[in-house]
Order: sequence, then structure tokens, then C-alpha cells
Amino acid sequence: MKYIFSIIFIFLTFSIQAQVIPVGTIKKTNKLHTISITDIGAEPLNNWPRFQFKGTIQQNGSKAPIVENGFVFKEGYYGTFPDLQNASRVVQVSNGTADFIATIGDFPQPTSKFLGTIYSVRAYAKNSFGQVSYSEEIIAQVMYNFCEINPCMNGAGCINYISGPICTCTIAFCGHCCAQLADERACPGGNEQLCPYSIPIAKNTNLKFIKINENLSNKNIWYSSQTISTQLPIIKVVK
Repeated sequence: MKYIFSIIFIFLTFSIQAQVIPVGTIKKTNKLHTISITDIGAEPLNNWPRFQFKGTIQQNGSKAPIVENGFVFKEGYYGTFPDLQNASRVVQVSNGTADFIATIGDFPQPTSKFLGTIYSVRAYAKNSFGQVSYSEEIIAQVMYNFCEINPCMNGAGCINYISGPICTCTIAFCGHCCAQLADERACPGGNEQLCPYSIPIAKNTNLKFIKINENLSNKNIWYSSQTISTQLPIIKVVK
């Protein structure tokens, strides 16, 4: 009988020890939050794109508090799966389980003028145990900004398109990149004009006018529009 009591005593001792949880500790849970991401759109800003994303957290019964949430970016298409370890950009937004929104811009200039740069984006949430949940992927495409090099001349504005820059000339200039003096009949100023980014453009706008005839025809006023020279551009004299 004493052996039976001894066995019961040992069993109860180990059972009690197994259930002891030191004061101040939290039992770790494997129930992670579910994260979703939504593209809620944003307009281009100064010819650079900006994206606006919304992250939503579903708690799934987890008791661990969220200490950080935001978005991760990595160059690549679907299946890139950016995370906090491999992301090229991490945008931390807030903490807690409320929805979080961020407007994100300031992307580097793409190396390709025709394809731009594609980024895979995911929302993330990190809990107090360091566990991280990620959403599905959203693809963000950043197109080349042709206006970055300021190709439009003589005070013209620049609008970036996929095919290249469009210049809005002042009333006194016209032609490609607004480099030509306006003529009321042949080349009126103040219009939108294409600026061929593939053709070198003389950039110096400190012009020294020699003589301009009222009947200036629709011709390029540069002595050579194919060559960039360190000298001031020469304006042809029309007699």
C-alpha cells in the first residue's frame, strides 16, 4: 500500500510542477493575426507616382498585442513575397489592431525608360512575441520620370507620360521642348509640345539674340539641335 501512495505522491508532484507558471510571464500563442491589404489609390505628385495602401488586421483570437504594423516593398512581380528581412523598403505606420493607411512616394528613378520598376507590396503586423503576419501581395508599378532632367526649356512646364515628357510652352515659345521662338502663323506659342527625350537638347537658355525677323518660319532656331555644346546656342538670322 505504501508503494501505491508513493507512486501517487510522485505523480502529483510532477503534475503540479508542470502547471507552475512564473509570475509576470505570458504564455506564447501560435494564433497569428490575419492581415489584408487594399490599394485605395492616389494621384501622381510632381510627376512622381504615389500609392495609398490600407492594412486591415483580423485578430483570430490572438491575445498578443500588435507592437508594429506597416508595409514592406521589394522589387519584383507576384511571388516575390517581401518581408521585414528581405524588403528593400519598410514603411512603419503605427501599432494596435486598428486599420492603418499610408501614402507612399519618393521612389528611386527606374533604370528602364520603357518598363519602369515593379514592386511587390505586402502589409505586415508584428506582435509582442516578435511574430509577424503578412498580407497577400499587391503590385505597384513606378514608371520612368522623364521630367526629372528638366527637358522643357524657356520656362515651360513638364508633364510626364509613359511615352515621354510633354512641355507646356509659354506664349513666346513653341516647338519640341519649347526651344523655338513662337510665330503666330507657323508655330504659335503657349501650346503643349512633345520633348523627344532620345534626342540631345541644348539646355542653355541664356540666349543672346542676334536678330529675329517677323516672318520667322517654322524652323528649328538652333544651329544644331543634335549636339550639346558648352557654348551658347546660335540663332539663325532670317533676312
